[in-house]
Amino acid sequence: MAQTKQTRFNWRGFTSITTALSFLGLACTGVVLFFMPPGRIANWTGWTCAGLTKHQWGGLHIWFGILFAVICIIHAIYNWKCLLNYFKDKTRQHFALRWEWALALALCGLLLMGTIRDTTPFSTLLAWQESVKSSYDRLPAQAPIAHAELLTLDQLAKQIDGVEAAGLETNLEANSITLTSPEETIGELAQRYGKTPSEIYQLALGNTSTTQTHLGGQGRGGYGGGGGGQRFGQMTLKDFCEQAGLDMVTAMEKLNQAGCTASDSMTMRDIASTAGLHPSELRSLLE
Repeated sequence: MAQTKQTRFNWRGFTSITTALSFLGLACTGVVLFFMPPGRIANWTGWTCAGLTKHQWGGLHIWFGILFAVICIIHAIYNWKCLLNYFKDKTRQHFALRWEWALALALCGLLLMGTIRDTTPFSTLLAWQESVKSSYDRLPAQAPIAHAELLTLDQLAKQIDGVEAAGLETNLEANSITLTSPEETIGELAQRYGKTPSEIYQLALGNTSTTQTHLGGQGRGGYGGGGGGQRFGQMTLKDFCEQAGLDMVTAMEKLNQAGCTASDSMTMRDIASTAGLHPSELRSLLE
């Protein structure tokens, strides 16, 4: 019986195939990164592409880049003699800068200088990418501040007029969402419950609707930790007194004693600014 010879592993073939596949992976992940939204939006809304998050796509791009760089070095070692021939004059067989290398160097130099100096057409492509990125800012669901998913409830409440950490936590508990500790961030809480930071924030405001709204506008929970209507800082003094059942004259007296300049048509934010206070301090004062 004829014995079949065991095929030896072809390292050159392996190197060539790996080079091609890593380049393909690098190119595909690069295209996704080119068009993906900024981190402040992608992380807040739970953006994914083909089931992968921005962080995962970025990680893949880095590792495909590392693999491509390493395998290219190995590929160059295997083909070192062939590579050196590109530096030699064909007739005299000694070192010479051939047109192929000169053109390659000129092309790379043009790309380098054109990008650094921000000249056309290099600047045009980058400007178009920025316009694509900025288009995500018009999406209905945005964080109240950049990278809000990295903040705790207490830190987030301090950044938003008329919102208190206790009210946010109460609304979350009403939806069976509890903090493991005061140091747990919005992002960590969202990951633990399989939600996006945007959804956690909406629930914290008291908005139980699954439809995400513009987070910079109106929402439930703006006053009183779960009711409807405007946010406290956007209310006029008259509106607040009517909703809270307060006497206007008494409210004005309390504000004046606190050093505030107030009228019934001024917003609570504007009134607070006249005395250097936070709007939430006015609510505590009036209530």
